[in-house]
Amino acid sequence: MGAVTRARVPLGLFFGGFTLYVLGDMVATVAVPWLVLSETGSAADAGVIGGIGACVLLASSLVGGVVADRVGRQRVVVLAALGNGAAMALVPVVDGIASLTFGWFVVIGVLGAIFDGPGGAANEAFVADLCRSTGVTLERLNGVREGILHAAMLAGPALAGWGTAAWGASGAVTLTAVAFTLAALLLAAIRGVPRTGVPSAATSGYLSDALDGLRYLVREPALRAMGVIGAVEAMVLAPFTGVLLPAHMVVVGSPEGLGLVLTLFACGGLGGSVLFGFLSRPGRRRAWFVGSLAGTGLAFGVVAALPGQALLLTAVFVCGVAAAPISLIVNVLVQERAPDAIRARVFGLLGAVTLAAVPFGMFAVGLALQFLSVRATAIGTGVLYALLLLVWIFSPATRDLDGASPGTSVPGTDEDGGTVEVDEIKVRGTVVPVATLSRGPGEFRLWPSVGEYPVYDDVLYRFMGNDTVRNDAFHDAIGRLAGGALVADVGTGKDALWALAAARAGARHVYAVEELPVPLEKARKSVGEAGLADRITVLGGTSAGVELPERVEVCVSEVIGTIGSSEGAATVLADARERFLTPAGTCIPARCTTMVAAVRLDGAFPEGLAFHRTTLRYVEKIFEAVGHPFDVRVCLAGPVESLIVSSEAAVETLDFNGDLGLGDGTRARLTVTETGPVHAFVLWIRLQCRPGGDHVDSLRQTTSWLPVIAPLSAEGIPVEAGDTIDLEWRAVLSGDGLHPDYRITGEVVRPGRSTVPVEWTSYHHEPVFRATDAYRALFPVRPLSGSRTAGAEEAGKAASSAPAGPHGAGRASAVPDKAG
Repeated sequence: MGAVTRARVPLGLFFGGFTLYVLGDMVATVAVPWLVLSETGSAADAGVIGGIGACVLLASSLVGGVVADRVGRQRVVVLAALGNGAAMALVPVVDGIASLTFGWFVVIGVLGAIFDGPGGAANEAFVADLCRSTGVTLERLNGVREGILHAAMLAGPALAGWGTAAWGASGAVTLTAVAFTLAALLLAAIRGVPRTGVPSAATSGYLSDALDGLRYLVREPALRAMGVIGAVEAMVLAPFTGVLLPAHMVVVGSPEGLGLVLTLFACGGLGGSVLFGFLSRPGRRRAWFVGSLAGTGLAFGVVAALPGQALLLTAVFVCGVAAAPISLIVNVLVQERAPDAIRARVFGLLGAVTLAAVPFGMFAVGLALQFLSVRATAIGTGVLYALLLLVWIFSPATRDLDGASPGTSVPGTDEDGGTVEVDEIKVRGTVVPVATLSRGPGEFRLWPSVGEYPVYDDVLYRFMGNDTVRNDAFHDAIGRLAGGALVADVGTGKDALWALAAARAGARHVYAVEELPVPLEKARKSVGEAGLADRITVLGGTSAGVELPERVEVCVSEVIGTIGSSEGAATVLADARERFLTPAGTCIPARCTTMVAAVRLDGAFPEGLAFHRTTLRYVEKIFEAVGHPFDVRVCLAGPVESLIVSSEAAVETLDFNGDLGLGDGTRARLTVTETGPVHAFVLWIRLQCRPGGDHVDSLRQTTSWLPVIAPLSAEGIPVEAGDTIDLEWRAVLSGDGLHPDYRITGEVVRPGRSTVPVEWTSYHHEPVFRATDAYRALFPVRPLSGSRTAGAEEAGKAASSAPAGPHGAGRASAVPDKAG
C-alpha cells in the first residue's frame, strides 16, 4: 500500500495541476479573442495580436527548453502557470482602472506566450522525472496526460461560452487566472521528484546550450525523423482543419458540420491517447507506430476525399484515434533517450519546429486554393500526406523505436506491478528459458552486464554517446592533457569519441585502436566525416596485438567496467602503458575505485526477479559470444542508492598511472545503518579521469555504468543498526587471461547473536548455470503460469547439468524464488 500511495499523491497533484492548466489555456483561447473583438471591434486587431503571440511563442519555445534545463523542470512548470495566471489577471485589473486597448492586449498576449514556451518544454520533460520517482510507465503517464489535453479541448470552449454568458468575457478570463494559480499551487506541492537544473556557472551561453539540443537531434535518426513527422502533421492538419474543412462546410451549407468535425477529432484523440496509455508496452512501440501511421493515412485519405457527412465524421473520429499515438511515441522516445541534462531543450526545439511548420502549411493551402477547387486541394493534400506516411513506415530511421537505455531510460510500471513471463532464447541449438518483465518492476530494471562481451550495437553506443556525466569527465581530461601531445585511444568504438576529442584539443597526432570489425569501419568513417583523417590513424586489432609507429604521451581508454576491472582494464592498460607510453606519459582515466555496500531488496521486485524484456537480446548475445549459458553478472538501473543499509567501503583501486595489479585480496568492514534484512551487496565505481578532477559516481549519478548486484540471501539476513559485515574481496584473471572472476567471502557479525557467513562468486564465462536461487529465478526450469515457452523443461534440465564450478556462485538469491 505504501508504494502505491506514495505514487498516487504526486500523480494526483500533477494530473490535477495539468488539468487546471490546460482548461485555463483552452478557455483563454476562446475568451481572449472574444474580448478583443468586443473591446476593439476589429477582427484585424485580433488577428495581429494572435500573430504577435505566435511569433513570441515560437521564440520562447526555442530558448524555453534551455531555461527549463537550467532552472529545473518542476520550477519552470510552476512559474509558467503563475506567469499565465498573472497575464490573465491583468485583464480585470486594467479593465477596472483604465480601458483595455490594443496595446494592453498585445502586452497580455506576449506575457502569456513568453511563459508558454518554457512551460511546455518543462512539462514534457518533467513527465520523465515523475515516472522515475513514481514507477508509472512513460506510455501510461503520457497517454493519460494527452487524454486530459483532448478532454480540455472538448470542455474548454464550452466553459468559455458559459463563463462569457454568465460574467462577460472579462469574467471568463478572470476564471482562467484562478485556474492557472490553482494549477501552480498543485504542481508546486509535488514532492519526492528529484530536482533538476544546472547552475548557470556550469553552462555555456544560451545559444550554445540550445545548439546542444539541436546537435543531439541531428545525430539521433529516430528522433530526427519524429521531428519531421510532427512538423509535417502540423503542416497538413492545421490548414486542413483551419481552412479546407471550413471552406468545404460553407460550400455544402453545413456550418454546424465544422463544430462536429472538430469535436469528433478531439474525441478520437482522447480515445487514442487512453488506448495507447493503457495498452502500449515497452518493446511494442514500432508496432504501434506503424499501425498509427497506417490508420492515420487511411482515415485521412477518406477525409481528404470530402465524402458525405456521415462517412466524413466517422473518418475524422478514426483519424483522431489513429493519430494520437504518434505524438505520444515521440514524447516517450525523447523522455527515454535524451540525456537528462538537455531533455527540455530537445522538447523545446521539437515544439518550435512544429509551430514554425504551421504557417508554411497555411500558405501552401491558401496558394493552392487560388488555382484549384477545395475538393482538389484536399485530395492532393491527402495523397501527399499518404505518400509521406509510407516513406516513414519503411524508413530505417524509424525502425529502432524499442531499444531500452540501461542507464537513462525511465523505469516504470503501474499500480499493479509488472507481470513476469518466460521468454525463450536459443544458444547454439539449446533453448534457454528466461524470466522477463514487459515493463520495469517499480523503480528498477535488471540488466545483464554487457561491457565485458563483444555485444555492442548502435543502441548501446548511442547510450554511451549520450552519457553526459561520463563524456564531460573525459572531455575535461582530454582538453587539459592532449593539447600538443601524441595520443593513443585504446578501444575507440564506432564513433571514435576520444580520438576526435583529442584531435580537436590540439593533439599532434592520434592513434585510435579498435578490435571489433564493424565498429572499426564505422570509426574510420566517423574520422573521415570529421575531416580529421590526416591527424587520426585508425588501427584494427587488439591493443596487445597492435604496434604503434611511435610512443605517445597520452593514452586514453574507456575499458572501464561496471566493476572497475571487469572489462580487462588492468591487463589492457598495463600492457598499453608499457608498450605505447613514453616514460613521462599519462593515462586517461587516472584512477578507478570499486565500492561496496549492503542493500535490502524487499519490494524492489514484487513479482519475482526478472530481466527487463528489452534486454533479452543482450542475454542471448552474451551467451552466444561465450558459447553456453551461464550465470551472467547482473546490474540494476534505478535509484539504487535508496536501497543501501550500510556504510560503504573500497574493495578495488586501479591507479592507471601507478599500481595496476589486481592484488592478493582486500579486506573491508561495513557497518549496518538500518535495522532490517540484507539481501545483497551493491558494487559501483568512482572514476577520476585526471588527478584533481571530479569523480564520476555510478551509484549517485545517471551514467551508462550501472551498479552491480551481488545476491547473498533470498529471505534476507536479519541485521540491526550497528552490526558489522566483515568481508574479503578477491579478483583473479579468468581463463581468457583478460577478464577477472570475482569472489566476496565474509560474515555478518551480530553482537549477542550468531554470525552469518556470506559468499558471492561471479565468473566471466565459466559454465556455472542456475547455481543459486537468484539465477534459478532468472532462468527457471519450469514455465511460469501463462508462459509462452515450449521447451523450458528440457532447457532447464540441460542447464541444470552444467558444472557448478569450484566455488559455487553464492549461497542464495537476492529475492525469493517466485519465478521458478
